[in-house]
Amino acid sequence: MIKVKDHPGLVRDPKSKAIVNVNQNAYNEHLQKNLVKQNITRMDNEINSIKQSVNEIKQLLIKMADK
Repeated sequence: MIKVKDHPGLVRDPKSKAIVNVNQNAYNEHLQKNLVKQNITRMDNEINSIKQSVNEIKQLLIKMADK
């Protein structure tokens, strides 16, 4: 592995020429950020579903009150 100039956590694979992150802490932080993003997206979807259900119930109650 060849160290990348000015980037202590990166190395270049001489065979494939790929840049590889060898900084485990940075990798773990990246994974954690992805998990947080996934959880936010999931919660946002759940909130939107609940809002839709509340609106449907509200419309049904309005219909029942009009009868």
